[in-house]
Amino acid sequence: MSSFQKVILVMLLMILTSCGSSQFSKEYIEKYDTGEPNLLNDFHNLRDDSYYVPYLNRDLTFIQFNGTASTFYTGKAMFDNHDTWSKFYFDNDQNREFILWREVIITRDRTPVNIITSGDENPYTTKASFAAFDMKGNDLLVAGSSYRQELIEEMAALIRQNNEENKEFYKRYWAARDPRIFEIMLKEGKFDPEPKFDMNR
Repeated sequence: MSSFQKVILVMLLMILTSCGSSQFSKEYIEKYDTGEPNLLNDFHNLRDDSYYVPYLNRDLTFIQFNGTASTFYTGKAMFDNHDTWSKFYFDNDQNREFILWREVIITRDRTPVNIITSGDENPYTTKASFAAFDMKGNDLLVAGSSYRQELIEEMAALIRQNNEENKEFYKRYWAARDPRIFEIMLKEGKFDPEPKFDMNR
């Protein structure tokens, strides 16, 4: 490679780096970048956020578990403890996936609750998140909700109880989300062969 080509390469790398970092404000980086490695079966802190949910056609409060080792921790926690999801959504505008569990018994008073899980990853953090709403569509994680603290504590406990050796969630997820990637994983020996699975049962 000539000196000129090396200079061009360095300039391209600088441009790409600056473009990538400009997506995140200083406030965002200070808020989420703990400077610590992501945690296995745990998280650094909790944050509130709000996302538009196609299923309800409105925003819901999402609790984010920041600094998790995987964006899938909330989804896997629900799958491992409450079986297969009811519906899967992909919002192209937000480039975000939502996995819905309908009428889950997860509270002490055994009130049926709908749970949505999601996740997000960028150079500064990995976040696994969830939302909850009742049969009338009321946001159960909004400030002041009588279920907020109980639901957060329950999800945190499920994340910390995660069994990394149980790969069933990932098998079901990738088989339905992207069969092509799933076939590659099968060939690499990551999963045992499994019949096709409908993501929206």
